[in-house]
Amino acid sequence: WNNLNPGDVVCIYGKSTPYAERLVLTRSGNDDQHRIRIAGVIQKGYEPILTGKSATTADAFNYGTNMSQNYEGGEVSIMGLTYGTPVAYLNIEGLTIQGATTAEVGGAVASPTFSHNTYSDPNINSGTQSPWGCGAAGINLIRSDHISIIHNRIRDNDNGIFVNSNNGNTSSNKIGRAHV
Repeated sequence: WNNLNPGDVVCIYGKSTPYAERLVLTRSGNDDQHRIRIAGVIQKGYEPILTGKSATTADAFNYGTNMSQNYEGGEVSIMGLTYGTPVAYLNIEGLTIQGATTAEVGGAVASPTFSHNTYSDPNINSGTQSPWGCGAAGINLIRSDHISIIHNRIRDNDNGIFVNSNNGNTSSNKIGRAHV
């Protein structure tokens, strides 16, 4: 993830169980012809699913506590590592992104069930499972530009897609074609 370059394509293949892993995408393409693409691929009838339920954050995303506080609110977070330098020219395609939520409610109206969804991150909670914060997003965009979100199924998150701009660092030029 930390060595992606313009024009690279990462395929995430469907399997019988969801991937309980968070993605923190910090690399950029350099124009529309040389985007970085994260592409879901249906395999043997299985869709590629990323879930926030008991999700882990890989050690590759060890950017320190200050940076991780920016991306902690997303199952898929997109942010630049240098303040004021946005991630740009990146596609997220063909994934189901779900479960970035404080709780799941199920069961019947007469007897509902309630369970906490948790995630772990070595920088935020020392790698132990902790509840998602209120307002967690399936996709969390932080100061980004020319991001395309194409043919994804984004469901069962507190927020589907959250776009953050702050302190004069504006997010812009998003293209969203999602099944919500």
